Order: sequence, then C-alpha cells, then structure tokens
Amino acid sequence: MELLAVVGLLSAVLAATVPAVRGMAEGSGRVAAIDRLMGLLDRTRCEAIAKGRPAYLVVAPAQENQVNGDDRDGRQSVSIFLAAEDPAQPPVRLTPWSRMPTGVSIDGNPDLPSLLTAPEETTPPVFAAPGGEGAPAPLPYFGFGPTGALLHPSDSRRARVYLATQGQGEAANATDGERIEVSTFTGIARYRHGE
Repeated sequence: MELLAVVGLLSAVLAATVPAVRGMAEGSGRVAAIDRLMGLLDRTRCEAIAKGRPAYLVVAPAQENQVNGDDRDGRQSVSIFLAAEDPAQPPVRLTPWSRMPTGVSIDGNPDLPSLLTAPEETTPPVFAAPGGEGAPAPLPYFGFGPTGALLHPSDSRRARVYLATQGQGEAANATDGERIEVSTFTGIARYRHGE
C-alpha cells in the first residue's frame, strides 16, 4: 500500500516536471542559436579588420542548402567568406558551412525589413553554395569592411536577423520581435527582444 502511494507521488512529480524541463531545453537551444550567430557576426567583422578586405557572413536558404542531396529537414546554413585578393575572383570560404540548430531559422519576415528581404544589388558578390555543386551565386549576406563597419545591407532597418522557431513539420514563425541587429556604423551586433 505504501509502495503504491510512493509510486503515485513520483508519477505526479514527473508529470509536473516534464513540461518545465522541455521548455528549458527549447529555451537553451534558442540561446545557443543567438550566441552562435552573434559569435559568427563578430568573427566575420574581425576577419575583415585583420585581413584588410571585406568579409561576409553568408546565409544559404533552405532550398539552396543541399549537401550531397540531403537538405537536413530544410535548415539554413551559414559560412564566413573573405573577399579574394583579386577583385575579379569570387570570395573565398573561410569556414565550413554549418547548419542552424534544429527548429531555429533566420526569418525573412515579408512584413518587416530584414536581411533575407533586402533588395538585390546591381552587382552582388557570388558565393559557393553548400555542397560546392554548381556555379557560385548571389546569396543573402552581411558584409563588413576593413574598418569593421557594415557594408551590406546598407539600410539599417535591413541589418537585422529575426529568429524564428519551428516544430517538427511546422512552418517557421518569428517570435515576439526576437532579433539580432547590426550597427551600420560600428558593425557590432546586438540582441534585441520585443519592439
């Protein structure tokens, strides 16, 4: 009888803690994605300053993001590129393409200006897509100059990344104004939550 009461009590405690633990795990994934993007933006800026040439943090949208025919559930990838010493050559990839964490993506919210909705440039740089198949093509990117200032996008309203979450089989949804903004003057990235 006492054993039955203890088992019942343990079941009730477990039932109450599982949703809390799941919420903490999802939150830590979001924090890790934010930290990772902030670190990549900072590293890209530092590469531009150290090398004295433009550097780019490039985002491969999910449809461009196929490595050996595997799109890994539609996640985006990011990589750092450096302008080639010969301006006639495409930028050189410095880091391997790395996928965004599962369930987190960079959102191209059509109602709000962002990196993924930036207008096309007249002669944008081209980047080798993940998998290295096909000719280099224009992809969304943040560009930093040799002083560390943001070169692209030049519109400060577009110098932001909205973070979106998605569950298995769901479309990504921008969350509560959660974003990373990059200063056009200093090139420094800052996390913003809400309006």
